[in-house]
Amino acid sequence: MSDLRFTFDWREEAEYGGEEHGVTFADFAIYVGDECVTEYVVDEEAEKRVRDAIHRPLYPIAEWLAANWWNLLYESFTSGKTNEDHYAYRHNLRYARDGFALPDLTIQPEGLDVSLDWKSVALDHYRTKFIGNGHTFVDHGQFVEALSEFLDAVYDRLLEYGITDTAFQEEWDAIREADEDEREFCRAAAKLGEYPYGLSEDQQAAIVASSRLIPEPLYDAFFAAATLDEVEEQAEGIRSLIQRLQDIDVEAEELVDLRQRIEGFEKHWTPYAEGYDFARTLRTKLEIEDSELRSLSDLISAIRLDGRDAEQSVLEWKSSYFYETLVATNDREVPGFAINSRSERRKKFALCRGLFEYLTTTNGEPMLVTKEHTDRQKRNRAFAAEFLAPSYLLQEDISESYVDEDKVEALAEKYGVSSMLIAHQIENHEIANRVDTPF
Repeated sequence: MSDLRFTFDWREEAEYGGEEHGVTFADFAIYVGDECVTEYVVDEEAEKRVRDAIHRPLYPIAEWLAANWWNLLYESFTSGKTNEDHYAYRHNLRYARDGFALPDLTIQPEGLDVSLDWKSVALDHYRTKFIGNGHTFVDHGQFVEALSEFLDAVYDRLLEYGITDTAFQEEWDAIREADEDEREFCRAAAKLGEYPYGLSEDQQAAIVASSRLIPEPLYDAFFAAATLDEVEEQAEGIRSLIQRLQDIDVEAEELVDLRQRIEGFEKHWTPYAEGYDFARTLRTKLEIEDSELRSLSDLISAIRLDGRDAEQSVLEWKSSYFYETLVATNDREVPGFAINSRSERRKKFALCRGLFEYLTTTNGEPMLVTKEHTDRQKRNRAFAAEFLAPSYLLQEDISESYVDEDKVEALAEKYGVSSMLIAHQIENHEIANRVDTPF
């Protein structure tokens, strides 16, 4: 895990633009661990020079960071829901350039960590080329601390020169003065992909009402997948489903015992590795290391649910919303799974994702599986892929270094999963050098 650092050496240039720009000129650099995000090549008097720090005003950066504060902290990317262009405007530093060079840096919160991804880019009109490429994660708390220190420094610089009431200062004041209830509201609004301070009274009321309908542990996953215009309806639907799952009359002692005996997932460098490892461990505990779970009934039998229990525990949840699986337990700690998928293959995958959440969450809280890109959702996706199509079995199936589309389709049929899942497994586990598919 790397640390994020902003460095700056103030350079007053009062002649430039607005007063807040002139007094915040600095030689500015961004570092992530030992890597410099702002490293660039500049054409200078017919000679190219490599530098770390950009000479520019910091006010536009501070204004952009403050305006997008809640989204940068909490708005993850949700496949199928999130508009990529709109998301980039709130999460890519290039939108804070304001006439000066800045790198192409995408900031994406993913739960406990924040993803930082930067790419080389040539800015010909600035005679500048940012040459760094990198992707890493920083701890969410450290990210908040680094941003806060930077914004405080710009704020104090403005005050030092008697500058008050700028848009940035008003925004940063509102953020720092927010009480706990307001912070929770802003977090929910940001999760929805909205600007918290730009919502109508009706929209604000809908978010508040929704938060009262669902259990607090579901807040992040729910709002990340919900849509503002239907948020109350969606929350009511979730609440009703939770009640239905909690009322199932099933004992499923073997599955409950399995959760009590299992030790949770082992910590690894990435959520994907944690999911893969847990899938292999569970297959071993269930004594199905070499089994192919081709059908939904094969999967249900493998996790120790009989036919009657499965009829009550695994419900079909037809919805156009961006949820995959809802998991809740009855008073015997038996899980119920509401699955929002129509094809059998997708149901298997969704059920596996929900199974991971049940087995690794021991406090009886409801759990929501979504298309959100967070460490938690990555973990259950990786688990499902490895549990249904284990990489060690695929390695036995594939002897060649080149895999074509027909081979991928045949393997998908063998394991009862999608071709996309097989392609990802082959590539992610480096089983073959190339997967020639449209997926």
